[in-house]
Amino acid sequence: MNGLRFCFLTTFYPPYHFGGDGIAIQRLARALVSRGHHVTVVHDVDAFDVLRKDSAGPLPEPPEPPALEVVRLRSGVGLLSTLLTQQTGRPILNGRRIRAILDAGRFDVVNFNNISLIGGPGLLGYAPEAVRVYFAHEHWLVCPTHVLWRHNREVCTGRECLRCSLAYRRPPQLWRFT
Repeated sequence: MNGLRFCFLTTFYPPYHFGGDGIAIQRLARALVSRGHHVTVVHDVDAFDVLRKDSAGPLPEPPEPPALEVVRLRSGVGLLSTLLTQQTGRPILNGRRIRAILDAGRFDVVNFNNISLIGGPGLLGYAPEAVRVYFAHEHWLVCPTHVLWRHNREVCTGRECLRCSLAYRRPPQLWRFT
């Protein structure tokens, strides 16, 4: 293969997703493959399972094009893995596996997309030899609610992150206070 090797690190990817960001990455990955590149997508099924409203069981995983590899991370401890990542901003239980995938893949480009529950900002130091790109579809790096909408009522004009996280019924992220 003559194309580049891409890796996408993302929390959600179809069918384990809730909407736009998973679909956007799937479309981009497939477009790159159709142009002769190899793409590996690494995403966290635990995060999806913890956040989904139903418990309908496993989802059907449709086939992807041959040059598109999908790695679905499952820690075996679901909620604990997701909570540790959310609180520490690091891939506590999946970090070794993610590093091994990145080392073995020798990627030219690593794309970080919605990394909040796959590894948080702790992932941003991974794969220093690759070109690293961060897709900011929302405001997660600067806002624990992702939307810069204070207390779910008004535009955020100052830092009230603890009270705001509680208003959104989300656990405060300890790493944001370090």
